[in-house]
Amino acid sequence: RIRARSALDVHVERNADGLVLGGTLTDDAAGPLPRESVLADVDGLEPRTVRTGPGGEFELFIAKGDADALAGRLGERIPWRVRYEGGASYGPVTAHGHLHLAHDPTRLTLELDPAEASIDGEAVAIRARIEGPDSSVDGAELHVQVADGPELIGETDSDGRVTFLLRPDDLVRAGTFRISARYLGDLRFAPAEANTTLRVLRGTRITLRVGREGDLHTGRYRFSGRVSDDRGPLGGVTVAIVAKDLDAAETTATGGSRSQTLAVTDGDGVYIVAVEAREMVGR
Repeated sequence: RIRARSALDVHVERNADGLVLGGTLTDDAAGPLPRESVLADVDGLEPRTVRTGPGGEFELFIAKGDADALAGRLGERIPWRVRYEGGASYGPVTAHGHLHLAHDPTRLTLELDPAEASIDGEAVAIRARIEGPDSSVDGAELHVQVADGPELIGETDSDGRVTFLLRPDDLVRAGTFRISARYLGDLRFAPAEANTTLRVLRGTRITLRVGREGDLHTGRYRFSGRVSDDRGPLGGVTVAIVAKDLDAAETTATGGSRSQTLAVTDGDGVYIVAVEAREMVGR
């Protein structure tokens, strides 16, 4: 059974009435997963199931009286756990952390620019930001780690932001890499964590040769070429040969497409396909 990955981004907020344990449930492309059940379990409280909204968002409210009672019984550091059991299309995922009842809650976010990179492409900006209940946290030391690489440390500016630059070729290979960020907290602000993933792709190269057999109306066009990447030929990949009417490309809903023919490369990355001439010049 093959299912896509899912992800949980969970944070804690405080207001005059109590605490909110909330977040978003997304797929591996950061798209929201609405109308899904998420189990929220806070030590000392009954586990509760909440449903995600249209944007994949969910919230569990903890009244101030309940939070004070938890602190009295269990201390000021209360573990929580949020779990999505998965479904037909998406796999399970779990997030965990602590309610720091004696500290102001914080929220740490990560943003990648670009969100997807080529292994031989430009550097990726990893932008991290730490926020408290009412303002950003400046001068905070943030720790960022890419996969199993060394930990990077930076200090936030007056807006609570710090940026790290990552060269994709330093990762050596293509694939999906986990990026994690940590804020250790201080006397006022609680610790926070955030995670995201970076997809690093290999660049591909395709060649094309075109030849015509027969006349313009009853013959056919033969298309051939090779698909490869930096490691060599790519076998078993699909190539689409699309014929377009350039005069109509900007005025029609289909972009002026007359026909599309598919071919699959062999073990040497070579594809060959023939298209009837009448398909190219119009029906």
